Amino acid sequence: MARSFGPDTPVLMYSLRPHADPGKRNERAWLLWPAWGYRVVAPRPQLRSARINHLQRAVLGILRAARLPAEELALRLGIHRELAALVVSELQRQRYVDGSCQVTEAGLLLLDEEEQPEGGQIATGLMSGWVFRDPWNANLWPFIAPSLEYVHTEPGSKGFPELVLGSIGNPWRQRAWMQQPVGCMEPAAPDASEILRASDRHQRCERRAGRLDLWEEEEREEAGPSSRPSTLLNRVSTIEPEPEPVFLVTYLYIPRSGADGEADWYACDFFGRGANPELRKLIEQVAKGDSGLARRIEEFVSRNKNQVAPDGFRQAVAAYQKEARCLLERTLTLDILHHAVAEPLAEMLAAWLEAKELGDGAARGRHRHVLVTCRRVLERLFRELAERWPLAGVADCLSLDPTISRERLEAAAAAMGLAEVPERFLAVGRRHLRSVANGGGSWRLGPVVAATLLQAVRDREHPLWRAADQEPELLVLIDRVAGQAGEAAHETDEHRFDPIAICDCINTTMRVTSLLLNIPYQPSREMICDEQEQEK
Repeated sequence: MARSFGPDTPVLMYSLRPHADPGKRNERAWLLWPAWGYRVVAPRPQLRSARINHLQRAVLGILRAARLPAEELALRLGIHRELAALVVSELQRQRYVDGSCQVTEAGLLLLDEEEQPEGGQIATGLMSGWVFRDPWNANLWPFIAPSLEYVHTEPGSKGFPELVLGSIGNPWRQRAWMQQPVGCMEPAAPDASEILRASDRHQRCERRAGRLDLWEEEEREEAGPSSRPSTLLNRVSTIEPEPEPVFLVTYLYIPRSGADGEADWYACDFFGRGANPELRKLIEQVAKGDSGLARRIEEFVSRNKNQVAPDGFRQAVAAYQKEARCLLERTLTLDILHHAVAEPLAEMLAAWLEAKELGDGAARGRHRHVLVTCRRVLERLFRELAERWPLAGVADCLSLDPTISRERLEAAAAAMGLAEVPERFLAVGRRHLRSVANGGGSWRLGPVVAATLLQAVRDREHPLWRAADQEPELLVLIDRVAGQAGEAAHETDEHRFDPIAICDCINTTMRVTSLLLNIPYQPSREMICDEQEQEK
């Protein structure tokens, strides 16, 4: 078995399923991406379905701590006494609670299962499969392959393999760029926790792929070994500690869904789950140090949209990034570079600068990326605040009654001098708050803003007080950015982006950032000039 990458390395091809029409096969840029394959044995994950509803789980949790009468349960949960009594009787019929309102052994076991992280899994049996480690970042791709799906190849004119695709009666040969992992050492075999994390992410990606959505780039803290039952970790093993070098087939594509098309390109996920932004970022990173791959991307984009700057792909990207960093420093001063939010802010500005160069029709993909990144900036900003002012326990501030929860959110905002709480934040429930308050869930903007509001009202040192004093319409500004980003993410083919609205969204995002981080803010002259020109 070969232990290095070369023309004789096996090539694997799983189901390639783009999120939109990728155009004709010769319009795509086909890639053979290297990976280290490991054969492993792990528990077979399956989605866990809830056996009790939210109200039953809440009552069961309270009774586990103390035996309370229906009147006290109703008061604690903000529901009617008769409803509380009905829930208790249902739990007794299911034998989760006994006649003295004490939680039974079956009820305790059920609570332990239900209190696993949302979307948790249970293991039923063992499965043998393969996991794949990327040579550059040493991470496992979120996929457990039941087998190695080899694709037939034949030697090409330059000695590198060409893919033989199509049917037996109608085959066709496809050239592909074979990316070599220069300087990447053979990594260590994955441990049990790595394999389980890959399995968990596999399940989440499969759920999203069912809708063929673009992957959400969520900031997520993966569950570590400490959160896993020891029996589950002990059942995971690596059958062959020596890795198998393989190439995974993918392609780059520009969607052909609209009349004007899109200027942005996507990387098709190896395993049939739409477009993979993580893979695209990795390809761009590798291209910065590999002139051959950079030329391949440049030729692909130039052939399809003729949108590459004269100096080439890498030079154009570097120029946009440099200009964006200068613009960011002028707008929010050098102080912004001390914060994690600086990276998505620079990405937002670089995409906006590129969109200006592309022109009205061709810039649709970049315009959409700008608006979606504005929302990501605010999500990252509130996560940074949560690192200093933790949100643990804040979900308990809300009631199971939506009306009471809305009143509490409005009262918190009024106490801080905020003029209005938009519906986006009022509609947040306890489950959504718990997903961000526990630190292991997603950081979606609506729940994290509501959680921060409830946390800040209890601490006058929280920066939200100072920001509210300077701008009472702060939540309205945040909601405006979230609304524009949501519309951009779900745009139709007929949608047209308003350059003035995009500039307003960028400036609003940076103003909110300056208010919450207490750093100076000077609106960029470039965007002000653009607005004036549009008005003329």
